[in-house]
Amino acid sequence: MSSDSSAPIWEDIADGTPMQPARGNRIYADGRFLEYSATRLVVEGKGRKMKMRSEPRPLDWYPLTTLPPAKVARVEQLIEESGFFALPTVIDYPGVVMDSTTWTATARVGGRTHTVQVLKSPMNSPPKLLALLNQIAQLTAP
Repeated sequence: MSSDSSAPIWEDIADGTPMQPARGNRIYADGRFLEYSATRLVVEGKGRKMKMRSEPRPLDWYPLTTLPPAKVARVEQLIEESGFFALPTVIDYPGVVMDSTTWTATARVGGRTHTVQVLKSPMNSPPKLLALLNQIAQLTAP
């Protein structure tokens, strides 16, 4: 595992658009998992009487949970296995994408740091990068 807990080992941010607010995630070596958002999900009640609503809040980083060391180690392993450090720093595809955004990911693992910026849509990412995103999302799901 990485030894520097002051910098996240993984960070991804999607710029906001008129249809989709800015959002992102950070994972630190000590397990802290933060969300970048301008809304908060509020759950009230239980069972059939449960209601969910979102509340606005200032756009910032908010703690969600602490991941166990095994999950943090798995994130680092997935970053390495995906070939993230070999990806180009900018990925752009020709053409127009409705509701396009810029998505940026940075990984800091094993003393290396690399940032990849995907223009127009994260869905334009290479298959290995999409797989990495999906696997990280599964590891960090509640």
